[in-house]
Amino acid sequence: EGLRRVMPFLRSSQSILIIINQTRDNIPVPGTLSFQKQTRAGGRALTFYATLELWLIVKKSNKKHIKGKDREVGIVSRVQVKKNRVTGRNRRVDITLNHSSGIDDVGSCVEWLLEEKHWTKSGKDINAKELCLKMSQEALIQHIEDNNLEKQLQQVVSQVWHEIDELCQVKRKSKYA
Repeated sequence: EGLRRVMPFLRSSQSILIIINQTRDNIPVPGTLSFQKQTRAGGRALTFYATLELWLIVKKSNKKHIKGKDREVGIVSRVQVKKNRVTGRNRRVDITLNHSSGIDDVGSCVEWLLEEKHWTKSGKDINAKELCLKMSQEALIQHIEDNNLEKQLQQVVSQVWHEIDELCQVKRKSKYA
């Protein structure tokens, strides 16, 4: 009810509304099919009015061995786009969050390039061909940050993302052209 009333004010003021909601387990009614394991309060209105709907989960915990014990230093959060009125594409990305420094953009980009096999690993060294570097992951991340190479890394990630996106396109003659 409240969302319907606030939408005109958001448009006229060129504002955005971000709603953060906690998930709960979706217990299926016997005799029905339920594919979604989690749901949230608010019914379908939140999805209906949303331009983007993102679901986040903790994929894994990042730990470091310190003083004889494994200690959590951060997490990897999986972000799943469930609704997208901007591009129509539902994507999934993993983002590293460190307790001490927040979002690890450089580390997440390096991980993604390795996952997509654009950069290769031989032993412990990563071959970052566009940056002409070959070193361990932690040393590579530190080198990129120390030498302000974040923009070059983002350009590599963007280029690879667009290459993959282009290869995913189904080429057909347009029915409406």
